[in-house]
Amino acid sequence: MSQQRGPYSKSYGVTIDAAHQTLHDGYVYDISHRATLTTSGDAMEVAIVVPATVGAYIMLDVGSEKIATLTIIEDVASLSGGTSATAYNANRNSALTSGCTYKTGVPAGALSYSGGTTIYTRQVTTSGIIMAASFESERMLKAGATTILRLVSGANSCDASINVRIYVDPRPL
Repeated sequence: MSQQRGPYSKSYGVTIDAAHQTLHDGYVYDISHRATLTTSGDAMEVAIVVPATVGAYIMLDVGSEKIATLTIIEDVASLSGGTSATAYNANRNSALTSGCTYKTGVPAGALSYSGGTTIYTRQVTTSGIIMAASFESERMLKAGATTILRLVSGANSCDASINVRIYVDPRPL
């Protein structure tokens, strides 16, 4: 008997890791934010609001053409401003949504927030990458909390980006 082949065929006896299966099942989302930070001290930010019933973890890919500092701030008390952002499902055939909400900001459309605890900070040197998507960049976000990813330029005219891959646990917490 011949085995059926094609993009929707079933295959048996193949093992894939959990993260890959989660992507195939439609529980992985991407946000990309890029900007030119015009003066030293300018910041670009991504806010992720995780409901209490959602388990979410992120993998970061953050880059800057010049010196910059990444800070992750957890448990932000209030959040306003910025621009609503859409997280796109990495499985382009899935209609599922992440359940989280997102905002982005740069100095012209800056986020405004108060409170929070800095849980991570790291500096990138010229033309470097702070974190590439890997286990070192993986962070489990606190459920029921707002987290800010903040990249601050240490130089004028700095092209920078924050790319976030969000894995959402489909089971309620």
